[in-house]
Amino acid sequence: MADPDRCVRQTDPVGNNSTKKRRGKVAGSSPSASIIFLSAVMLFVSLIGVASQGPAYFHDRDVRSEGAGATGVVTEVVHYTTHSRHGTHEHYYPVIATTIRGVDATTRTKAYNVSNSSEFFVGQRLDVVYDTRDPSRVVPDWPGAKRDIVVSFWLLSGLGIAAVLAIAVTLVVRRVRRTTKR
Repeated sequence: MADPDRCVRQTDPVGNNSTKKRRGKVAGSSPSASIIFLSAVMLFVSLIGVASQGPAYFHDRDVRSEGAGATGVVTEVVHYTTHSRHGTHEHYYPVIATTIRGVDATTRTKAYNVSNSSEFFVGQRLDVVYDTRDPSRVVPDWPGAKRDIVVSFWLLSGLGIAAVLAIAVTLVVRRVRRTTKR
């Protein structure tokens, strides 16, 4: 026998009674509504992440495309803490100063942070890349600096693209189901 909570009793125009099974519900809403809601949340998170990482990613890409190498000195190691439901996370990033063709340049951005406090120390010499057209534009060049910013930017972008696709596919499937029922 069918589960009575999942069945609906209907009467057709002729007067015949029938029992029709209801589609599944997730937390009181249809699965497609749940997918759209979760995808919208993913899209929101992605947009915030891309908005925060995007400028650093494009700045990094531009400087590296026209840049030349130099050596900088860590003048400060900035510490900050983030909190999530998984706990507290410590982050550190270096402030790197250098002089290029008589122009003082400093790079200071959270985009190049690490979780190990001993990774950087004041007075440490680090490689940097500077924009040859504007020596004040400098980005760090230690192993993995470029990879980390590229991965985080495209991971967040991919999350947004996946969310948009999930919403689009869900809406198309809903439309197709509605038109084939008629």
